[in-house]
Amino acid sequence: MTDPGLIAADVWQKVQSAAASTENVATAAVNASTADFNAQFLASALRVGGDAQYFEESISPTTVKNELSTADPSNPTYTATMLRGMKWLLASLSKGRDVSDFFPHVVKLVEAKSLEVRKMVYVYLVRYADHDVT
Repeated sequence: MTDPGLIAADVWQKVQSAAASTENVATAAVNASTADFNAQFLASALRVGGDAQYFEESISPTTVKNELSTADPSNPTYTATMLRGMKWLLASLSKGRDVSDFFPHVVKLVEAKSLEVRKMVYVYLVRYADHDVT
């Protein structure tokens, strides 16, 4: 900082006032953006969207089994159905549920056109490939 003795007192007063004003504006802007970020973060955390819904909602296993059994892996129009079923299976698997009953329905999805579906099938098969039902 400059020595106040070298600058006239009234000029020094104006410099200090401007600095304080700038600091207040900057602090208010940071606080406002932090509050806005926190509000958006909280709203997104409370909203169940995207793939998190597969952990929250309870789809009937029979519904998933029917969707996977009727889906034609060679037909790209069934990709959304296969994705929904596989996401539900993997979410259930990660929650510790036994979803080995779906094995025959998942094996036929190996020939799916969608790479995303095939990756999920691989994850499922790696888990249950050597699973003994007895």
